[in-house]
Amino acid sequence: MSEVSEKPAETLAEATEDKKIPLSHRFKVLVVDDEEEIRSILIDHFKSAGYRVVDSAVDGQEALEKTQRAVKDGDRYDIIVSEWRMPRLTGMQFLEKMRKNPFYEKTPFVMLTSMDEGEQVRQAIDAGVTDYIMKPFSFKAIVERFTRINRMVP
Repeated sequence: MSEVSEKPAETLAEATEDKKIPLSHRFKVLVVDDEEEIRSILIDHFKSAGYRVVDSAVDGQEALEKTQRAVKDGDRYDIIVSEWRMPRLTGMQFLEKMRKNPFYEKTPFVMLTSMDEGEQVRQAIDAGVTDYIMKPFSFKAIVERFTRINRMVP
């Protein structure tokens, strides 16, 4: 029988470290893309890779509402993957709002896009994007990036 610590764990990683839970199982992922096929593919791959909860939104506005609701419910997303070009609220606008929110200002944010112009990349970096993945992409590339990002999340 394992002992229960009287002090609360400081981070999710500390809370699960002694249980030998795979790193991916600790994280709640939000996938944001206006293309249903891309959302479905990413969700299926993340679930098969063992991510704890994978949620999705069709655009930045819906994603913003979901992140706000999560905080209100005492929860939050650990990693956000978002397309750049979407209606209502773009991925860039969503990123900028996340970086102004104290609950999400340091949350890993991966931008998916077909835009590879230097100015757009610079804009995303300046806004605080964690990583930038070009479409078309392989899930292997995303897993490699997430493995690196997972090491950064406390």
